[in-house]
Amino acid sequence: MERYPTAILDTSKLPLPKANMRRVLMDAWLAQTDQKTRTFLEIAYVHLSQFQDGVGDKPIDCKLPSDADPEKKMAVLEPYLRFSSAVTEEAESLRAELEDFKRKAL
Repeated sequence: MERYPTAILDTSKLPLPKANMRRVLMDAWLAQTDQKTRTFLEIAYVHLSQFQDGVGDKPIDCKLPSDADPEKKMAVLEPYLRFSSAVTEEAESLRAELEDFKRKAL
């Protein structure tokens, strides 16, 4: 999250499979009483959507060079756009799942 806050990365970059990461983050949230830490865990949970299958070894970021011509900018954007709808859809799903989890946990 800190190194690539806006990038899309391959799921192989996670230390565990995504389903296991979700469980670890939920368990950590339950174990915490500090609200700041819980908020960080909630952000990390939704940020899992930034990890997608098939991205490859190199993170895909949407940062555009300010001095590049439109063709170069599109070359940067095209790979990002291929994954962006899946990332957005999954982020919404994870957010809803997390809210449901929190309601049941409290």
